[in-house]
Order: sequence, then C-alpha cells, then structure tokens
Amino acid sequence: SRRSFLASAGAGLALSGATEASWAQAPQTADAPALLQPWAAAASGALQGAAQNVVKQLVLHPFDTVKTRIQAKTETSRGELFRDVYRGLLPTLVSGTPGSSVFFAAKEAATAALLGRGAVAPLPTLGGVVAGVLSAKAVKTPFDVAETKAMASVSAEGDWDGSFAKVRDVFEKEGFTGLYRGYGANVLYKLPADAAKFLAYEALRGSPLGA
Repeated sequence: SRRSFLASAGAGLALSGATEASWAQAPQTADAPALLQPWAAAASGALQGAAQNVVKQLVLHPFDTVKTRIQAKTETSRGELFRDVYRGLLPTLVSGTPGSSVFFAAKEAATAALLGRGAVAPLPTLGGVVAGVLSAKAVKTPFDVAETKAMASVSAEGDWDGSFAKVRDVFEKEGFTGLYRGYGANVLYKLPADAAKFLAYEALRGSPLGA
C-alpha cells in the first residue's frame, strides 16, 4: 500500500546510509576512523533492516487492520472496529522481518565493497540496491506465495500464520518452482522503486536541504 511504502521509505532511509557516508565522507587521514568492511556493513545492515521492519509494522499494523475490517463490508460496530488492532502482528513480523534484514545486509555489504574499490556515485547505491532486492526477494517470495495460497483457501487449514510450515507445504506440493513463482516479476516491480528511492535520498543528502 502507499502508506506502507512511504513508511518503509522513511524508516529505511533514516536507518541506512551510515556505511556509505563513512566511506565517502570520512577524512583520509591517520586519525580517521576505520572504514567498515563489507562483512561489518552486512551485520549493521541486518540490524537496521530488522529494526526498520519492526518499527514500520508497529506503526502501520493498526491502520491496516482497521482498513481490512472496513473493506470487508461486514456489520461491525465502532468498538469492534478498533478492537485488537494488533491481531496478526506476529505473522506479519515473522514473514517480513527476515526479508527486510537481508535487504539491508546485502545492500550495505555491496555498497561498502563498491566504495572500497573506488566506485563513483551512483554505482555504489545502485549496486547495493540491486544486491538488496535480489537477496530480499529470494527470502521473502516463498512466504508471499504461501501467504497468497493460504488467503485464497476457504478452509480453516488455509489460515496464514506466517510459519515455515506453510512454506514447507507449498514446497512439498509444487516443488522449488512453485515456491518461487513470481520471483522475477517481484524483482522487476521492486527494483526501479527502490533504486529511485535511494538515489533520491542520496541526492537530497548532498543538497543544501540535506545539509
């Protein structure tokens, strides 16, 4: 949703970029702090991604819950509409946090590696985004496939709980191909949006507005 995209962009951009800034802006003197190696950047990015997703879901989940209840068009009183607005939060965190963590880990590691090799802007940012999207979608696509199939099911067994059991069920029935159905389309959808988002952030950070 638009709200989720904007929140993800704001939280993610606020938490990311420290690695690239340290490589690009740290003074090259004997007193300058040691630059992060790719493995350290990956560890930092993983923590950033996990924190970004948790904060985003804590803020947006109540809104998404209320929106879903309104769109269901059932007879719901105002009290019921706003009751248990955090219901379903845990499955959302279980399915979304690993992908977010992997995205920022891969992005920061690739960015650090490119900067260490002397790549000039915007190549470190673009390379980091490409690595992040490819890695994150490799982790998240199986969960997305399992969630979609569970939501399409009318049986009680089809309820989505964000667990690995649902992913395993899809793998056992459809194999590896079924588990990654839509991976290419997801990457093609996500890559331009994330590239534009992070390039815009870098441009604003280097402008007087971002000073």
